[in-house]
Amino acid sequence: MFGSASSRSSNYRPELDGLRFFAFLAVFAHHALPREASVWMRAGFSEGAARAVRSAIFAGGFGVDLFFCLSSFLITRLLLQEVEARGAVDVRRFWTRRALRIWPLYITFVVFAALPLMPARLTSSETLSFLFMAGNWHVALFGYPHSVAAPLWSISIEEQFYVLWPLILRRATRRRIRIISLVLLGVAAATRFLLAWRGAEHPAMWTNTFARLDPIALGSLAATIPAFSANGARAATRWAIGLGVMGAMVALASLFPVRVISFWHVPSYLLVALCCLCLLWACLESPRYKPRLLTTRATVYLGKISYGLYVFHVLGLKVGGSLVVRLRLPLVEVCAPVASLLITVLLAGLSYRFLETPFLRLKERFAVVQSRPI
Repeated sequence: MFGSASSRSSNYRPELDGLRFFAFLAVFAHHALPREASVWMRAGFSEGAARAVRSAIFAGGFGVDLFFCLSSFLITRLLLQEVEARGAVDVRRFWTRRALRIWPLYITFVVFAALPLMPARLTSSETLSFLFMAGNWHVALFGYPHSVAAPLWSISIEEQFYVLWPLILRRATRRRIRIISLVLLGVAAATRFLLAWRGAEHPAMWTNTFARLDPIALGSLAATIPAFSANGARAATRWAIGLGVMGAMVALASLFPVRVISFWHVPSYLLVALCCLCLLWACLESPRYKPRLLTTRATVYLGKISYGLYVFHVLGLKVGGSLVVRLRLPLVEVCAPVASLLITVLLAGLSYRFLETPFLRLKERFAVVQSRPI
């Protein structure tokens, strides 16, 4: 039996907070750094090196897949523990916890992005879509909004998952979850095949919930396998797998560009999701391996505020870029991303302290199985 919220045992994995931060950092680099090889060639890189850098920056977008895989793994793990401890998932309490975690910052930022004072504000239809957690579908149909809230499409996908998954898992066994996860993988592949066959244009596939189920399905599948998070692989093995996976992601970014939808995307999205799963495994702490880089105080804190980092990062990029230009700082290509990252961390830290923490304390009243401390 697993302990309830009142017990002193905890399921908190600090290394996964560290991994969250690096997933955000990958997405930040994807948006902050030039993605044209010609820019890097002008900076002195050879043509081959410039293309490799471009692919690495492009692969940063796969940080979203890593977020999906992480969330699915942790949520499924907690729900399974609740089923095994209490016989069923308390769906209403789960929904309440997710609302208290996600909605305060999310809704505040969407409303902020829709204000008339914003130079590129959300339109009425975009605002309604994002507020009702369907922003990804609006993006898939009409393209990205010219707004600092554009990246929130991925939050919509996660929220759709949070609504349906506890209903599916209410009394599910591990075997049933494995079957469901495999079905989801099939649905994702079929959706991408159909979109490619119909000649859909980006971002119709990238932000389509059904086409993006691979990391969610694999994260859930991993949560049903006790050996996945209780292995004894050595540090050298973990590092080899982690570095190999990141190299594979860079290669995938160069071979299967997201913006050109083709039949190559049917397997490539799955390959990216498998890379995310392997990276998750390589970062999990075990009796024989403690990932020090992921468990430092600074890294864990940045992981705790990674939700805010993700929400604010495009705003941070705009403010940081404008500030560097106004101050006429040298090396704009370097100073702008650094200033933007610092501004993003400041905004996320303030949000976590003054906006999110009160709701997180309230959220703990609805906990059934302990997870991350505030």
